[in-house]
Amino acid sequence: MERGGSIAARTGRLHFSVFFASVGIAYVYLIPAYAEQLGAGYLDLGLIGTVRSLPYTFLPVIAGYLGDRLGRRRLYLLSIFAVGSATLLLAATGTIAGILAVQVILGIGLSLFWPISEALVSEISSAQERASAIGMYAVAWGAGFLIGPLIGGVIAQVAGFQSTFFVAGVLLLITAGLSVVTIRGEQRRHGDTEQAPARPSWELVSAVLPMLIVQVPYAIVLAFVVSIFPGYAIESGLTPSEVGLLLSGFGFVRTMVFSLSGRMGRIGER
Repeated sequence: MERGGSIAARTGRLHFSVFFASVGIAYVYLIPAYAEQLGAGYLDLGLIGTVRSLPYTFLPVIAGYLGDRLGRRRLYLLSIFAVGSATLLLAATGTIAGILAVQVILGIGLSLFWPISEALVSEISSAQERASAIGMYAVAWGAGFLIGPLIGGVIAQVAGFQSTFFVAGVLLLITAGLSVVTIRGEQRRHGDTEQAPARPSWELVSAVLPMLIVQVPYAIVLAFVVSIFPGYAIESGLTPSEVGLLLSGFGFVRTMVFSLSGRMGRIGER
């Protein structure tokens, strides 16, 4: 019982860390709106999104290896620190070129944060509670993306986008600092680790390929929403707070769908 409580407490602390980190990360949605105010065109907005997405093409693939070599906890903390530092740099830049340069650091941090944080949740939770822990992880980051754009839009409306990114950067660095203290002892003992039977790489690829193909159009639409829509909304006359509200609505729908995904998956099994 004591050991289970310890696992539950560690999982809960990680969920809180992911939530507060996601609140700050969600301010990324407002970058196109800020760039549009600086005079960016749609090509610039697409380029900003592309530069940020480039690290996703290779870093998630080697994130597991890096986590094994450097430690998942350390890599998780480094990813939050990288995103927080990049967000603070956004607050200091006032040019499209500066925003583009920052996207490189931001993309590296984000492409490491997501796979490592999910791996940590799986690592520190017991086999019996793992599905529930991963579900709460989805709710934690979904709630962060629900709240973050709304707060960021209000701050941008009152004090400007640079103040918005400053607040987000400080929040992320504080989250990283607190996580250094609160997230400890993640590694489970080998007796608690389930060893899955080895599968040939070609068999694994053929099993997940249909799912990956289905995700391509979703990723394209999501890229349009994240990279283009906020700038288009500002150009159309919406205020930063209204853009933040719309993005929070998008986050709300995503959170609801993720929370229901388990039930919908069971429907398919009947």
